[in-house]
Amino acid sequence: MNPPMLALKPEASAEAMPTPERSAGGEFEANFAALRHEIVQPETAEILARIQEFDPATTFPNVMRVGLFVAKTLEVFSDEIQLNESEETITMRAAVLHDTGKMALPLSFWDKPGRFNDEENVMKKSHTSEGREALAGVDAFADDKLLLDLTLLHHQVQGDQYVPGELADWVVGEDVERFKTLLSLFAMSDQTEAMTSNRRYVEDQGFTKEDIVKNLKDNLAAFGASGEIADRIAAEPFFWDRELQQEHLDTLMTDFEGAKPKPERHLKLVGVEQS
Repeated sequence: MNPPMLALKPEASAEAMPTPERSAGGEFEANFAALRHEIVQPETAEILARIQEFDPATTFPNVMRVGLFVAKTLEVFSDEIQLNESEETITMRAAVLHDTGKMALPLSFWDKPGRFNDEENVMKKSHTSEGREALAGVDAFADDKLLLDLTLLHHQVQGDQYVPGELADWVVGEDVERFKTLLSLFAMSDQTEAMTSNRRYVEDQGFTKEDIVKNLKDNLAAFGASGEIADRIAAEPFFWDRELQQEHLDTLMTDFEGAKPKPERHLKLVGVEQS
């Protein structure tokens, strides 16, 4: 059973907000400023509004939290990979939009208790390609290759890959090793958020910190990446401090609610079953 294709119909966007000044307070502050800037941009805010409408209890808070985790991960590993301002902006954009493709399936699918069967696993894996196609259909994002690649490939850093083929098959004309490093960090942020979140399957399994770190290391090994990434995530208090995360999430939500478009300004979502 193939899920419906998700597409976003481009519409005229409002003028983007000016890029904020980079903070002198450190890497995380600069990354967080870039994240705050991105979530109030017209196209990003409209898609986030639809994600919030689709699943306000899980997917929406999860992608906002992934944004925080990516911002922190890029600080922790700033010696391993340096992003220019454009790459940083796009990476923050990908952090909050990477699960756009989940809206191609009904919310009841994602809320199913227990494990997915084989057919459902195929459907679940389609959300990365559906998300890429959806974002590629937005004029402002159509040429945004880094956004599209991170969206499509964010589950590749694990043994059970979502997209067939080698990384080099998809990342054409780019520094594959540099992208592999960024993708590893992005994916570990996403996976750490997932295993410390309020998702049903997480609460049912009751992951300990040791379970999470082992899972991250197993996935990194399957991808041919260093398990040191998992050790350094484990050693960073921010990823395990829900109160500190919530302070930053409250700031993001204040920004987003102030910029969230009215319903008539939403991008048209084609082939999506809303809850």
